[in-house]
Amino acid sequence: MLEKLDVLVRFWALSGRLARAAEPLDASERRELLALLAMVGNDVEIPAPGTVKRKEVPLPAQVFAEGGVSRGEILRVTAGALVLSSADLIPVGREVLVRVTDAVAGVEYVLPCRVVWQAKGSPSTMALVVDGIPNRQRFQGFPMVQPSLGLAPARRLVG
Repeated sequence: MLEKLDVLVRFWALSGRLARAAEPLDASERRELLALLAMVGNDVEIPAPGTVKRKEVPLPAQVFAEGGVSRGEILRVTAGALVLSSADLIPVGREVLVRVTDAVAGVEYVLPCRVVWQAKGSPSTMALVVDGIPNRQRFQGFPMVQPSLGLAPARRLVG
């Protein structure tokens, strides 16, 4: 599911820039968007409201909304929406940020979204449409620290 999310983040970013027209796409980006649209063209529908069965291992996510942060799991990723399960129910129409991290690849995704439907349950499910330009960023590297053993520099002893 992370591979699909990675492709869709690029699709949403290019689509968002095209829709805003403030930052026009160059020729190679327009070709890339057309290729991505051909790839995801059958996947742009928003899943129907209600409980969504898990098809894959869900992705852990954080949801930042007015009033706080909640944890959730992304159950399904489509070009049309993310379906997320959470103990917290966020009202329809609310704008949120969804954060997903891939520790193995060292990548963080931040997706500006809007809640389009919700279904109460235990846990509850919600559909979120990407509403803005998502961000994909690599983690900052951590400096390597050489352990100090407290040894003095080696000296050659001459007899």
